[in-house]
Parts: sequence; C-alpha cells; structure tokens
Amino acid sequence: MALAIRLEALIAAGHVPSYAGLARLVGVSRARLTQIANLTLLAPDIQEAILFLPPVVNDREPITERHLRPLVAEPDWQRQRALWKRLTARRGQSKRATKVFSSSIEKSPQGAELLLVGQPHSHA
Repeated sequence: MALAIRLEALIAAGHVPSYAGLARLVGVSRARLTQIANLTLLAPDIQEAILFLPPVVNDREPITERHLRPLVAEPDWQRQRALWKRLTARRGQSKRATKVFSSSIEKSPQGAELLLVGQPHSHA
C-alpha cells in the first residue's frame, strides 16, 4: 500500500512522465505496476487498515495484493468495505486491523479521503 501511494506521488509530482516510464524504472511490467497503483482506488479507511496490518510472519503476507483485486474492482466504497470485512474475517486477520478499520469509519468516513493520492471511485 505504501508503495502504491509513493508511485502515485512520483507520477503526480512529474518525477516520472508515465506509468510506462515508472515501470521501466522500477523494473516491473506496466500491468504489475497498474495492479500496485490501483490500490490507491481503495476507500481511504481500507488503505489505512492495510498500512496497519500486523508484521509478516514466516514470510507469508496475511493479505496480498491479489486478495485485494476484487475490492479494487468495486467502485463503490461501501461495497469495498463489506468485501474488506469478509476478506479480513476469512483471512483470520488480527483484531487490530479490524479495530483500525472500524475506528476510522466511526471517526470520519469521508475525512480520510484527504489521505488518498489516487482519484476516488465513489464517496458512498
């Protein structure tokens, strides 16, 4: 998630002219770069919860970019949130990730939008 935010910032600041140029610079395909950058399309509170996921244990990510693809494909943030809750329950995520997610919704469902680097799909 942090990488996705940083990549978007590099493009927005004009440090790299395009996703193709950035893909070459980073050494990945444009498709892979797009998959990573698309994480910025997630609702801001989900982005925050991802950033606060527990550390990796035994070299296994509890939630991977691949797990997040259905969420990224969903343009409505409310539906993303429902998918996120199902995903974290299924993946046995820590209570901390759920707590961060829940508290950010309660405090400010739209206020966290300022943290979003990419263009939002929907503010629902």
